[in-house]
Amino acid sequence: NKAEELDKDDTFILRNKANVLKNMGKFEESLHYFLLSEEKEPGDEFTISQIAEVLCLLGKYEEAFEKIVIAEKSMPNDWWNLSRKADIMMRLG
Repeated sequence: NKAEELDKDDTFILRNKANVLKNMGKFEESLHYFLLSEEKEPGDEFTISQIAEVLCLLGKYEEAFEKIVIAEKSMPNDWWNLSRKADIMMRLG
């Protein structure tokens, strides 16, 4: 990827690549790039919530729940995080 070659530490590039891979159904690869982004920018609510979504798509609901709770702490009234949390809780039973 040309953009990644230019700046491997750019979280914007990492997140965009992760989103493209997620949309292509390449969830493991997507998770890899979201986790790289999280390493570079710890605590970023958007990245953490996207990690939760990909983990959910991979069927890793307990891990997804842990991540969404972290994201929710930084943005407690965010509708996306709240709906994602409810979805994960339903899947966990």
